[in-house]
Amino acid sequence: MSDMAEDHAKVYHALQEALEKMASASPHGRDYIGREDVYQAARQEHHEQLASLRKMMDFHLAKSIHCFNQAK
Repeated sequence: MSDMAEDHAKVYHALQEALEKMASASPHGRDYIGREDVYQAARQEHHEQLASLRKMMDFHLAKSIHCFNQAK
């Protein structure tokens, strides 16, 4: 595997770990009792942050595959 492919794979795996940790830190309704609108906004923001990480993961996975295929 090429160095670039390995580098992108490492980034992908680090982002995957970050995604798992971030997902477990999602907002919980018990912390927003009586403030449903604030809770929903926090959940939406959390969802958007997770989506951003997934987008970065997709990019680095694609780059890793591309670099691997170019190294053949």
